Amino acid sequence: MRFTRPQEGYLFLIKFARSYTRNRCQRKQQQEFPPLLKYHFSLKIEELA
Repeated sequence: MRFTRPQEGYLFLIKFARSYTRNRCQRKQQQEFPPLLKYHFSLKIEELA
């Protein structure tokens, strides 16, 4: 999958992470990111800031 602008890639990542964690939370009844995703997004946010 190719994105013409970096923003599209970030939006896709965020949508994917939201749906992934939502499904996971419904299954396991916990409101918590997988550690890897949490780490990844904290890095991305620091890069963008």
